[in-house]
Amino acid sequence: MNTFLYAFIVVFVVLAIMFAGAVHNFGTEWLNPLVSVVFAIAIFFLGYKGLFQKSIFSNSDVSEISEPISVKTLKPINIDIVLSDNLQNYMDTYKPHHDSELTTLS
Repeated sequence: MNTFLYAFIVVFVVLAIMFAGAVHNFGTEWLNPLVSVVFAIAIFFLGYKGLFQKSIFSNSDVSEISEPISVKTLKPINIDIVLSDNLQNYMDTYKPHHDSELTTLS
């Protein structure tokens, strides 16, 4: 992030000089190629730094994230059989999931 900030400051300063020269007629025709070179260097420099940047999540353990959850590691859930049967009967009878006006709660 610091690299991007420094490159932005350099480009901004060069552009400010160019605009000031254009407004006050300092004769800054030589500055146009310089602005192009500064922009090109800044873009290549930021691209180079981006390619060799460390991973953002280098402190986290990737093995924890990438391991799939096995059925054995899941904790059993206590299910209320009566409530589950009532819900199943309601869904089978009234089919509320077919309602086109059904939306999520916000």
